[in-house]
Amino acid sequence: MKNLLLVGLVALVATQCSAADEKANKKNAGKRNYTPGANVTKHLSSVSLTDEQKTQLDEAQQKLAATLKELRGEGFTRELTKKRAEAAKAAREAGVKQKDMAAKLSETLSADELALLDKAAAAQAAFKKAIVGMMTPEQIESLSDEAKKVLLPRQGSGNAKGKKKKAA
Repeated sequence: MKNLLLVGLVALVATQCSAADEKANKKNAGKRNYTPGANVTKHLSSVSLTDEQKTQLDEAQQKLAATLKELRGEGFTRELTKKRAEAAKAAREAGVKQKDMAAKLSETLSADELALLDKAAAAQAAFKKAIVGMMTPEQIESLSDEAKKVLLPRQGSGNAKGKKKKAA
């Protein structure tokens, strides 16, 4: 009888502990462990960085994190970026050209929201510029094509009209 009672008590305690763990997991399920700039730095895995470069990378990430934290305090949220993306998608589907996109977005988003989005984009651009600035030309060349698209500034499309060379 004592053994049966003991087994029942152990089972009761085990179910209570597992239920508490499930509640904790559900509570933290929506939160991600996110490091600002991680989507950019993952492209650097193929490059061997020196200790000094790693320190510079950490400093740049901390600066980006501080800037984004400040912007979050001003109202920059994931919902705001989703709202901008949805507005841009709707505008593209409506046939709005890229040069007219800013005007179309200003109809959907307020001036404050656009300013926050611009500040966040500027912070990301400064982060990328800091990464490329610390790398040697050999390291930049060794980056994958995808990493180059993410890190390096876009070049012109190649069909811009320029001065024609004089025929000699």
